Amino acid sequence: MKNKLVEEMLKAGLVSEDEVRQKEHKQRQEKKKVGDKEQRRRSEATKEEARREREAQRERDKARGREEAARLAEKERAHHEAQQRQAAIESAFRDGKLSYWEGSRQYYFVDGKRVEFLMVSDDVAKRLEQGRAAIVRGDTPAGGYTVLTASAAEKLQSVAPDTVVAFHRPEERA
Repeated sequence: MKNKLVEEMLKAGLVSEDEVRQKEHKQRQEKKKVGDKEQRRRSEATKEEARREREAQRERDKARGREEAARLAEKERAHHEAQQRQAAIESAFRDGKLSYWEGSRQYYFVDGKRVEFLMVSDDVAKRLEQGRAAIVRGDTPAGGYTVLTASAAEKLQSVAPDTVVAFHRPEERA
């Protein structure tokens, strides 16, 4: 009685009838040599080993799934934080941008290692000096500078401190 795999291999021409008979003969000889009990013990041991390997693979798969879920959750959290940060920046610029800040007075400030200046009105210069307004890097890709109210600058400084260039709060003057 041949199993299906052997029959298919015979049909495909991968093995000959003589090779199959020789293999079956060797298996019978091995069975006689080790005995039925030993043969069953080996078979059971093989099955147990296969079961343990399946269980270990299942555990590895579960661990991999947990790691992937944690990675996705972290990615989603970071994306959400970036969206919140961008919304706060847009809100600060939208709500706190001074409409008419340009004028004929030069107001000097330091941006990094460079001394820059903006042409502002006298009223805006006074507000900047008193800490009621701040100079920030522009909200456009072209850059530049713009003037925001103090409350908007504080909000912007909490989410994007690198954008606030000049902000003279009264407590800093002590």
